Amino acid sequence: MKAARERSCRLTFRLWPPSLPRWFLLPLQSYKMPKSRLHSLFLPLRDMMSTSTQCVFALSSTPPSDPSSASSTFKRHSEEGSFSLTLRSATGIALSTTSNSPSASPSTIRTQAQSTYCYDASLTFCVVAVRDEVVRRVSFTMYSSYSGWMGIGTGSQMQGSIMFVAWKNSRGQMVLSQRAGSGHGTPYPIATTFIQEISPPSSVTLPVTASMSVTFSLASNNTILSLSSALPFIFATSNISPSFPDDPTSNFPQHTLKGTMSLDLSQLGSVSAGASTNDDAGSLQLWHGILMFFAWGVLPFALIFIARYLKTRLGHSWFRIHAGGFMLGVGGLTALSLLLIELQVSPGAQRFLDAGPHGVLGLVLCFVLLPTQVLLGVLCNILYRTLRRDVPWWDQVHWWCGRGVVVAALVQLQLGLNTYGAPAWATVLLWVWVAVVLALFLGVGEMLWGGVVHHVAKAGSAYPFPAVRRGPVGLRYAGSTEMVPVLCG
Repeated sequence: MKAARERSCRLTFRLWPPSLPRWFLLPLQSYKMPKSRLHSLFLPLRDMMSTSTQCVFALSSTPPSDPSSASSTFKRHSEEGSFSLTLRSATGIALSTTSNSPSASPSTIRTQAQSTYCYDASLTFCVVAVRDEVVRRVSFTMYSSYSGWMGIGTGSQMQGSIMFVAWKNSRGQMVLSQRAGSGHGTPYPIATTFIQEISPPSSVTLPVTASMSVTFSLASNNTILSLSSALPFIFATSNISPSFPDDPTSNFPQHTLKGTMSLDLSQLGSVSAGASTNDDAGSLQLWHGILMFFAWGVLPFALIFIARYLKTRLGHSWFRIHAGGFMLGVGGLTALSLLLIELQVSPGAQRFLDAGPHGVLGLVLCFVLLPTQVLLGVLCNILYRTLRRDVPWWDQVHWWCGRGVVVAALVQLQLGLNTYGAPAWATVLLWVWVAVVLALFLGVGEMLWGGVVHHVAKAGSAYPFPAVRRGPVGLRYAGSTEMVPVLCG
């Protein structure tokens, strides 16, 4: 006796117009398609979830990498949507398109709604919200390529926001902390929490670039979320870890990336992309970094090179360039770049201290080391004596303080790149530049031009340089009628 034939339904698709791509996707099974534009396939009725089944479709103009193989990989879709299949009778199937939603991993089950927001294409920060009315819960999956901390909060500002902050502890496990905002200071922990940490929903796929990821859920009838319309949220993340990562109540540094967004879970069966009302100050931080690079990674090397090797070549101009460059160039660019950061710092935040080691070293560099070095330069100029036979100790203190400032500045530049999540090539370029500068000092200054030049009188000479004549109020350089005051160095 022949086995009973399994009951099935036939699905027929036509690609129209002809310019549309030659592949499409049904997330039910994998089928090898013929080359014609009219395609049919049979699905067992046991694979249909009910007489009315929700489906999704996707299209692309790019063929799979191996069109002859049913297991071939293929590019991401360029068009997508969802539709409902209703099995009316054995005579036919009614097909109706119910939505067209942009999403990489859709979930169009009528008991669910999903909304996804990503800050950028690099997935620096993303959050996926899923509403499931079967279990009557709403889950949030956060992930970030940053390695410090990340968080979202209700509302459009920190004041009064309920926040969910996560980071990795010393064992590499995620720590989830529920907080409340009271202005622009560090959010304080909430003693009684109403969230539950869970595994990510099946519709959420975590990228390999995610350094941190966490999923938590709360009841859909909670009092902090209204599911009748789109929900406003704030988000923030940082590359700097909390002070005590093993403690859920630990303080954490100020964010290096922040913004606002909205997630819509109001329509069951829908998949949506979260809208961004981003107010981050990434461009200000970028210009802060560029200006600080020129202020501390370019100008000091050039000005030290002039003071070390070009005294006799530039005459009195070396001092004007050296002193003016540090006070106006380095000082001016530093002040401007600090102003740019001030414009994006949240009111009430602890300047410098909330930015971790980068902020602390910046505080010391800008407000201690730079003013000290300028004052030492002024002191050296006041104490300079024309006929001195050697370099006094205060000049040498000025030299070594300057070298220490340059080393601290290079460390600070690297900390800045780390803090603001700069790409690896930026770090490579920084240290390639440092290597080029050191090569110029060694090759040109030391080897080609004979090394450092000091203002000291040579043996058997009454004046520091043979090409200098003494005048009544200062020094006159050979070939010049300009009388200049004595200078240190």
